[in-house]
Amino acid sequence: MAKNSFIQISKLPDVIGRIDYITNPKRQENLYEVTGSADEMYWRELAKCNQDEFKKSGTKGKCIEARELIIAIPQVIADEIDKKKMIDEMVERFKSEYGVECIAAMHHNKTKTNLHVHMIFSERKLRDNPEVKIASRNMFYDESGKHVRTKKEILGQNGNLKQGCTIIKKGETYETNRFEKKDSYFKSAKFLGEAKHMYTDYLNSYLDQKDKMKVFDNNDVYLPTKKVGKNNPQAKSIIKTNAKRTEWNKAVDKALDMNIPKDYIKLVKYNQIIIPMKLHSKMNHSRAFYKKHGNKVNNYKTSRNQANRNRSIIYSNMMYDMIELFVDSIEMAIYFLGKIVSLFVNALKPEPVKQEWSLNELNASSRYIEKRHYEIDSMYGKINALEYKLEGKIFGKKKIMDEIEVLKLHIHNERVKISSELKKYSITDERELGHLITIARIVEDNNQNAIRKAKENVKNLEEDLLDLTVKMKQKNAYTVKKESKKFNEKNEINKDRSISARRR
Repeated sequence: MAKNSFIQISKLPDVIGRIDYITNPKRQENLYEVTGSADEMYWRELAKCNQDEFKKSGTKGKCIEARELIIAIPQVIADEIDKKKMIDEMVERFKSEYGVECIAAMHHNKTKTNLHVHMIFSERKLRDNPEVKIASRNMFYDESGKHVRTKKEILGQNGNLKQGCTIIKKGETYETNRFEKKDSYFKSAKFLGEAKHMYTDYLNSYLDQKDKMKVFDNNDVYLPTKKVGKNNPQAKSIIKTNAKRTEWNKAVDKALDMNIPKDYIKLVKYNQIIIPMKLHSKMNHSRAFYKKHGNKVNNYKTSRNQANRNRSIIYSNMMYDMIELFVDSIEMAIYFLGKIVSLFVNALKPEPVKQEWSLNELNASSRYIEKRHYEIDSMYGKINALEYKLEGKIFGKKKIMDEIEVLKLHIHNERVKISSELKKYSITDERELGHLITIARIVEDNNQNAIRKAKENVKNLEEDLLDLTVKMKQKNAYTVKKESKKFNEKNEINKDRSISARRR
């Protein structure tokens, strides 16, 4: 499994405070470099512009003044890089790509195991010509800075101007805006994906091939692990689910090593992990309902504190069910992935059992030795014929005897050839060669049978996979839990608690 880059984004409701936090040496003991494309005055004006626009909109909640990227630098290059050059290039790339101002700081954590860059950026571009608004009549603002229609609204009982209220006279400038509207693109998943790829490619230019990173793809076969963080109340749950995520990722690695197509692994992930969690979330949409209505006394006829306690119980039960379902879903996904691996392993052409000597090679040696024996038998026949002639003759005996000696020499040479052939297999007896041939023939027959069986399995693979896919859709952790008595009892408990909360 290739290593993934770590780049995350967050909203900043207090951009000035955040800039001070990441750039102040007193607050960051391992601060290395700070680089920005704008001065402090720019960020103060940006914060004021965002706050003013937020008040005008009348939106509830917190005003987002800027956004921040956190980019982890690989540890393998942490001590080798020119930190000033890197952070300058990262800021320059962002400003060039998106046309907005940014400021970045690079520092280590306390244990110096995590070098990273904080990059704060504006969601607003600067106008080429600042927008200046001039009052066409006297304008009145109350203590909160809200524009009111008449002067009477900002005067006290004594007719004097209330403290904190202001008047802008006709012809005076009441607003100067250097910034354009917020670019909604910075809120999109597309922007984050684009930024991740941009900086991952940049960091990869510093890395060797074996250390190069990739951007994690949620649609890929793997599951991401979550960061626990400090003082996280959900730490135990995250650790538990992270262990299961890692277990799934290892099963995926094993499947990929066995050349299982990614499409089938994604199918298991979708049917056994994604779908159950979506169904569970849909069923438990009541969290939003209780959050919205839980503290209304008229609806629940109870105190606000009691309603909050009831809502907390229901939510904690729902979270417990979700974690248990997630763990069960991964276990079932691993089970079905194992089934798919088994189908493909049976259908793949098996690796033949290899021997030191092939059957063809052994058979060739056997035929060679048989030929040598045939030559020896032929020469013995000739010797017998010559010896028969030798018995009745008186003249020419020496010539016949010389021929016999030549034939005996040929017989010796043939036997030497047989011994040399046997030595190739580290044996001295021809019976051992016959034993090797028998073993090789058995192995060859087994290999052929396995290949034949695999070909039959290939024909049935598509049908088997289709059947398994149907089973996966019919049976996942959510449906199993839904059918189980324990799951239904837990839902009844939640239902009873919600009813009692309404009655109280």
